[in-house]
Amino acid sequence: MKKLFIMIIIFCGAFLSETSFSAEIDGIRVFVNIDRRNFYSGEDVRLHVLIRNISRDNISFNVYDGSGREDIYRISRGDNVDFTTFRPVVYDMEGRNAEVIVPYVVRSEKLADQLKWMNKRVIVLGPGETFSHTQSLNRIYRLEPEKEYRVKLNFFPYLGEEKEGIVLSSNEVVFVHKFQKRYLEESVKPKESYGLVPSEIVVLLLNSELDGNWKRALKYVDIEKFIRSYPAFSKEYEVGDDYDKRRIKMDFMRFLATNRKDSLIKFRVTGEEIDPSGTSAIVEVEALRKSVVSPDMFKYRYRLERKNISDPLWNVSGVEASVMKGVVND
Repeated sequence: MKKLFIMIIIFCGAFLSETSFSAEIDGIRVFVNIDRRNFYSGEDVRLHVLIRNISRDNISFNVYDGSGREDIYRISRGDNVDFTTFRPVVYDMEGRNAEVIVPYVVRSEKLADQLKWMNKRVIVLGPGETFSHTQSLNRIYRLEPEKEYRVKLNFFPYLGEEKEGIVLSSNEVVFVHKFQKRYLEESVKPKESYGLVPSEIVVLLLNSELDGNWKRALKYVDIEKFIRSYPAFSKEYEVGDDYDKRRIKMDFMRFLATNRKDSLIKFRVTGEEIDPSGTSAIVEVEALRKSVVSPDMFKYRYRLERKNISDPLWNVSGVEASVMKGVVND
């Protein structure tokens, strides 16, 4: 009797394990893949999803896409597509989930309301057939630089129907999100026959702030990228629709052109490094700014980009700032 009781426990445990953690529902198996292990900031981290029919019968499931559909305000809903039928789960090596930036999730809107503006496609797979889907993880999660991430996927084959079901991917992938730090040595920097070098662009930018004339320097700034360096604006900008983005960009440019309490007193360029590709650069600056008690010294790292190596125009695309502690100001 005791032996029979133990066998029943083992059987029930195996059954619960199979039903709770199985990656297979109605003959569907899901696999994920990624192009490579290392990605640099600004690059698309593209996740490839493969759905396979491992049964002997035809199976069907639903896929929702935007296909240019707009809501009643004529605003595209395409940026919601990548977190409906296919929902990747991105987390670091310590198990912490990355921050979701999908607009409808950030705004706490109902998924059912999003599906109204999307096209429902019914996919039918014969035995052994596959369906592939690719999505950009950058559009779904805020990826931090110098961090290693793991990715798995939840697939909702019957989304929008009373029939429920979820399929967890049979595998997971790992990638590293890096800040690009490889620069040219001084001896192999590309020679400029004309145009301004990155450090000259930054000098122009900061001199404009000193002179209170930002208008002449804004043409050297990539506003859509530069705004991401300012948390007060970037979070709302990331989740905003087209109208919100235009409004936030105007507010950001007004902020740059406004006389600030921490106004610039003086600055000096301390370094310039150009990436081997010749299309991105880092310019380091030390700057003295006003503060409530006494002036503070800051260290800035400006990021600049250009379309290609022959393009004479560099644009400022981002900045990192830190206070230089222990510095005695003149």
